[in-house]
Amino acid sequence: MMTKQLRELEEEGLVQRTVYPVVPPMVEYALTEEARSMEPLLIGLSNWGEQWLARRGIVLPDLKDAQEEPSSATPPAPSEA
Repeated sequence: MMTKQLRELEEEGLVQRTVYPVVPPMVEYALTEEARSMEPLLIGLSNWGEQWLARRGIVLPDLKDAQEEPSSATPPAPSEA
């Protein structure tokens, strides 16, 4: 499914695909300048969405926090009953 979508984006000129002649096969995808030209539009849409959520009092978890690896710190000691 993802391969199909990437190929469609490549056909539309939004993604550049580079195939490296190595074993195992390696493929790299990068945004084209045309795709990068949409950045202001996407940032504006993201800002609008954040404001829309804020007006409704909806708070989403910070994605940066969700993507961090678990801490290697020792867990707290169990509480005594």
